[in-house]
Amino acid sequence: MPLTKTPSTKTPLTKIKNLVVIGFVFAAASICQAQKAYEIEAGASVPIETQSPPLRSTSVRTPSIKAPLASVEQYDEFESAVSLRTKRRVGAGVLTAGQLGLLGLITELNYSPYHSAVIGFGGGPRYSSLTLQYKYLFGGRVVSPYFTVGYSRWYSNSTQKKPVGRSFPSVLTDKILTDEEKETGIFGKDLLVPSLGIQYTQLYGRSVGTSLYAELVMMVNANDFQATPTGAFGMFYYF
Repeated sequence: MPLTKTPSTKTPLTKIKNLVVIGFVFAAASICQAQKAYEIEAGASVPIETQSPPLRSTSVRTPSIKAPLASVEQYDEFESAVSLRTKRRVGAGVLTAGQLGLLGLITELNYSPYHSAVIGFGGGPRYSSLTLQYKYLFGGRVVSPYFTVGYSRWYSNSTQKKPVGRSFPSVLTDKILTDEEKETGIFGKDLLVPSLGIQYTQLYGRSVGTSLYAELVMMVNANDFQATPTGAFGMFYYF
């Protein structure tokens, strides 16, 4: 049976609607395509941050110039005056206003920590002197009491007769010399010289071995045993 073509029922209005829909779809597709192209272009213009490897801190080592170290001085240190005298057996020093007169030089030889021998030479205006003593130290840490017993000789150092004025120390002319000896200026006196003293000893530091002392001396004339007290002080250094 032959097909018969039915007449189209589409009106012109319907065709216009279809064209409008197709136009909108095409426009939307174009807009989307343009948006994608813009995003791609914008993304290409933004610089891409790249992580650079962390910089290593480098320090330049300069050669160090070492100054020569100053030599540190080492000093002996002792617990007491007795321990110092055990190691340091010889002392040298000065004495004034005592067994040697105005001024004298003395040496102490410690043949044990408590026992020693003292020898000295000195004098004053117009006279000379010498002494020989035994010394016993009672002990003590820094301050040590002691006593000595010994012999001293004071003698004029000139044979010319000349009156002696006031002597230094004054005990010589005031108590020891006779009137005749004062008048001629020639004399020789033998004296027994016991004494009691106290001694300070530095046990550490730069001045270790330095010692200061003071003593009460009894000047006993060996001829008539007349005793005259006097004082003395001085300094030792033990090495």
